[in-house]
Amino acid sequence: MTYSIYNFLRNTKEKTKSLDQMASYIHHNTNMKVYLFLTLENYAEFEAIQEHHHGRIVWAVNAAGTGPFEALDPYSFDGLVEFDGKDVDIDPGGAFYSTDISFDGLAIMADTVDFPEKAKEVLVPDAADFPESFDDYLLMIQEQDDDPDPIEAKVLAAGALLVYSLNISDTVQGETPGELFLSESVCIGDARGEALMYQFFDPNDADR
Repeated sequence: MTYSIYNFLRNTKEKTKSLDQMASYIHHNTNMKVYLFLTLENYAEFEAIQEHHHGRIVWAVNAAGTGPFEALDPYSFDGLVEFDGKDVDIDPGGAFYSTDISFDGLAIMADTVDFPEKAKEVLVPDAADFPESFDDYLLMIQEQDDDPDPIEAKVLAAGALLVYSLNISDTVQGETPGELFLSESVCIGDARGEALMYQFFDPNDADR
């Protein structure tokens, strides 16, 4: 699948702005949904997002049960949370930064009914597909690392229009002491995704 990745800088003081704008957009375009794919320490953290940020848990799976070596996985649950624009109280931005690790996830915009299940096939491994030996498992991981397409592109192929993430290691220090800029990454696959992206990001700031 053809895709493009754009990078933008965002002052940390406005860290939720992109997601706040996405929420505003789907309030007026209710066929579109915002999803957060997160890896959290326990199911209760997903429940807290559902209660306090008005998302809906679409699915959440115990990550230890989706791989052969659960000791290698430091967290416990992978999950997808849906935000529906019909709910005026949705807060995907607050949810994205609700824990110490949640902002390492993906924010996704999609308008197809079957997207959540297709995304699950991409984002959550099937334990039955893992090799039995540890050496074969390491070889499988190496093959995944050699895959030129990022996970964001695979999420696009599952039906997403736009996939948003942060490059935490590329955080930039500003000229003012204490000023920091987040490196935001946006992956799109077509003209619809591009038009959607420029609803939330300044094209003059893009560095593809």
